[in-house]
Amino acid sequence: MDLLIVLLATGSATMVMTIFSHILSWYTDYVFNEAHLLNLLFDNAKESIKRRKNINHINGWLVHIAIGLGMAIGLYFAFLTASLMNNLLKAIAWGILAGGLGIIGWMLLFNVYGKPEKTSLKPFFVQLVFAHILFTLVCFAVFKFFH
Repeated sequence: MDLLIVLLATGSATMVMTIFSHILSWYTDYVFNEAHLLNLLFDNAKESIKRRKNINHINGWLVHIAIGLGMAIGLYFAFLTASLMNNLLKAIAWGILAGGLGIIGWMLLFNVYGKPEKTSLKPFFVQLVFAHILFTLVCFAVFKFFH
């Protein structure tokens, strides 16, 4: 049952986070969708002259969902330890922490592979924190619903 709860939380939270990123991308004309950015970085990493430039390739989505699963598992353990994530405020704090870790990860990726076009770092990092707060709140809601 726990695995199903974590998978449901992962799918729901990743969907909400992705919708949020898509809306901001549409509104600002920057690329904020994490899976799309991963695909652009994968293309930057290739040494071939012919680049795919397919921002919707499955590789970026698989990596993004796998990272989301890892985060949801960690959040589930935090949820099961009552004092770590037993209310909305603590869930928001975990989201801010996750967003900070996400910023560090993306900074490393951008340093290694370069920043893709139409990506402005400050707005991307700000939206990344809010996206992770949403992710964590959705996970918290799913966990709370089933416990």
